Amino acid sequence: MSKSVGNTILLSDGEEEIKQKIRKAITDSQKIRRGDPGRPEICLVFTYHQRFNAAETEEITDGCRSGALGCVDCKMKCAGAIAAAISPFAEKRHYYSEHLDDVLDIIKDGERRARVVAADTMKEVRDVMSMG
Repeated sequence: MSKSVGNTILLSDGEEEIKQKIRKAITDSQKIRRGDPGRPEICLVFTYHQRFNAAETEEITDGCRSGALGCVDCKMKCAGAIAAAISPFAEKRHYYSEHLDDVLDIIKDGERRARVVAADTMKEVRDVMSMG
């Protein structure tokens, strides 16, 4: 994944969309097919494994270096781990996209609380500046 437009994983993406995006991710340019030894330390997908699939990184490292783990299989494991990690956030996002009145209530409540804090701050500023 990079900074290119449309090259991000969104909370609204389903598992299949995540798989499609990860499938396009660049890996080790020297590991062309299964059986070729890889270098996980330069692989972007391995970086994602470290973050989203830490329990399996040793196994993935060994499989990559030996060539036993192909890049496509590695990417699909990674996509599954990412989908599982963001699932609770995606569910919450989906809930709020279906309940916009709740979102407006949350915004209004935040605005009300911010006004209280701002009023207190401005009172303090006026007192310090002897403005009354």
